[in-house]
Amino acid sequence: MRVLLCGLGSVLTNALDYRLRKYGYRSLRVGTASEALARVHAEHADALVVSVNVEDYKLTTFIALIREDFKSRIPIILVTEPDADPETVLAGLEAGADDFVTFPFKPNELVLRLKLRLHDPIFR
Repeated sequence: MRVLLCGLGSVLTNALDYRLRKYGYRSLRVGTASEALARVHAEHADALVVSVNVEDYKLTTFIALIREDFKSRIPIILVTEPDADPETVLAGLEAGADDFVTFPFKPNELVLRLKLRLHDPIFR
């Protein structure tokens, strides 16, 4: 399983990469929404973890493009800062994101949320 990590910063990305590998997942790292759109196709990503502050696209537009392009339910989990505008998170969820976590969080929490969405038929 491949998990695309988008716009999360190197420290968080490294921590998540370590945890994902521990559970048998492979992480793909990108910094911007444009890179994510290109890599999600080329690498056949199974899930997407994205910062609500993703660069070069409005979050809702980015999520809509992922949903439109895939016609599937690739799990999308948003990562937000504690002081982020709650309306941004709600807009992301309304646009099609599946879940969110607020930073700081334990990497295992995110991995478990991904695992649920990737392996439980109720979420597919």
